[in-house]
Amino acid sequence: MSQKTETSCISDLMSSDIRYTVLNRAINDGARMILDKNDIKIIGDDIEGYLYIVADNLDTVKKSNAEVIFDDYYSVICYEEDIAEYIKSKNIGFNEILKFKVFKYNSKEKFDGLEGDFRQLDLKYVDTVDREYPYLDTVEITERIKTGNIFGLFVENNLAGFIGIHREGTLGMLRIFDEYRNRGYAYQLEGLMINHMLDNAMEIVCDVMVDNESSMALQRKLGLEESEKCEYWLIRNE
Repeated sequence: MSQKTETSCISDLMSSDIRYTVLNRAINDGARMILDKNDIKIIGDDIEGYLYIVADNLDTVKKSNAEVIFDDYYSVICYEEDIAEYIKSKNIGFNEILKFKVFKYNSKEKFDGLEGDFRQLDLKYVDTVDREYPYLDTVEITERIKTGNIFGLFVENNLAGFIGIHREGTLGMLRIFDEYRNRGYAYQLEGLMINHMLDNAMEIVCDVMVDNESSMALQRKLGLEESEKCEYWLIRNE
């Protein structure tokens, strides 16, 4: 394969596959290119603490001899399962691999007929969000609330659930409290947040764990495009 063709393959993949949406955004925002060759790219987002690895295959990664300080990153994001398993096997602090599908809302149509008492949450709800959403620490939840990017749905003046935007710009943090489930509130909240993101000209992308069938069904119902392949997140040991 010629160098020109190899370069084109990687570039075309990153421009056409929705799995790379957040990575491309990070690059545009100034993420550091640690290694940039014809068949492999390693990008470090030093603000978010994410390391991205895009490669043709596992052999490419093994032969790259890239000088990466993995201790600098909270998570490594790969796009092939064998590459994720290889990095995990190196015993460099990552013992868990999470498997996601990526969903993207490509329409400009807003959702009509959303009914509910929706409110931007303020700082008095930090403890509630912290308790119900264990994937972010208190500091980041506080920051998300301060930016106005967490909304709640209230029923009879009681908080029934919430949704938010992660710091890297992905849609997520959706929680419906147990006593309010199976009432269509998840659809209402996500529809509201999609409208909010459209109003603010934001790219609408979310990562959904493959074993979360209800969330994947919700994304399909809302009309989001689903990635054909998965992405793999290695999470650092706490």
